[in-house]
Amino acid sequence: MTGSITVNAEETYYAVGSYAKVEQNGYLYYIKSNESATKGYIYSLELSTGKTKKLVTEKGWIGQLKVSGDYLYYGFSKVSGDYDSGEKRVSINGGKSKKILDGTSIDYIDDAGYIYSTTQDVYYYDFTTKTETKIVSGYYDYIDTIDNVLYYSAADIGYVSLYSYDLSNKKWTSVAKDKKMNSRVMQLKKLGDSLYFTAGTLEGTSSAFCGSLYCINIDGKISQVAKDIISDTIHVVGDKLCYFGKDYDDNHYIYDPTTGKSTKYLLEYSDNGIEMQEIGAKTYKVDFKNSKKVTVYTYTTGTKEANLNKFTTIAYAKKSGYTYYSQIQEAGDYVLVNMMAYNSDWKFTSSKWFVVDSKGEVLAKFS
Repeated sequence: MTGSITVNAEETYYAVGSYAKVEQNGYLYYIKSNESATKGYIYSLELSTGKTKKLVTEKGWIGQLKVSGDYLYYGFSKVSGDYDSGEKRVSINGGKSKKILDGTSIDYIDDAGYIYSTTQDVYYYDFTTKTETKIVSGYYDYIDTIDNVLYYSAADIGYVSLYSYDLSNKKWTSVAKDKKMNSRVMQLKKLGDSLYFTAGTLEGTSSAFCGSLYCINIDGKISQVAKDIISDTIHVVGDKLCYFGKDYDDNHYIYDPTTGKSTKYLLEYSDNGIEMQEIGAKTYKVDFKNSKKVTVYTYTTGTKEANLNKFTTIAYAKKSGYTYYSQIQEAGDYVLVNMMAYNSDWKFTSSKWFVVDSKGEVLAKFS
């Protein structure tokens, strides 16, 4: 979680991560939660005016924020008192929330309806008819939606088994399976006619990822591309694929499917006020060496700053004796630049978010 707003002397609230910020019709919707996840709020930010409005207050964790029509949908979990979890919806203007799912949350939503999964079945709910249809029986974990196709993995069989649900023809299909792979599918990407996925385990108290990168060809055969990787994150860059190796600092690779070879490249995360962050085919370079401004550049992921472009400059004053870090997120057509400050005792002290449009203009900010 990143970003903060001090509500009182006892609690600090955080604007939580990328799955909790969505943009629609000139508004940015975001979530704030305290560190213990016992209180959470949803806010709207009008991009044309910079005005914010509190829409939802929950006594518990809030996440997985989505927008469809005139409603916001969000997952929630209350851990104090009587335990409760599920999915709620609320008007985009705020008001009383309504619980629509118990113990589970929405996997996919569009203007026509939504899909959700339980420990027993996967269902589709139609907004127009207000009816529910079972898609398939079984316990499945939702992975991602790519090109109008939802992907799931079997959750309770102890090996990799991947399935797809095509929204256009309403067809559930077995994509691939390997009974020798006792691991969990984490992230999935499509490149050409092949699917690529990371699979592994989460280890230790920090739930560190340990696994491999795999390819599924058009015939459903699974082959290993790379092993012993330490991140489940993969990026599609043109006709190639980027992934982490064994070391976060300098062990990144770009894979070429035509040759079957991986090439190592350097990505420096922090170097005296310069940080890099990969988001898909685009890498953001944030330069905050200057004491009064932050400059953001973009270039092609997996390269040595190919197609380098100055994206935006943000007025941001830094204090002597503090250490600063940056974070980039994308929400719809907008880029969110977050600057975080830590004092000499390495205590988190402040954060500011800047909303930037595709032309590099700073439209609004919140903290």
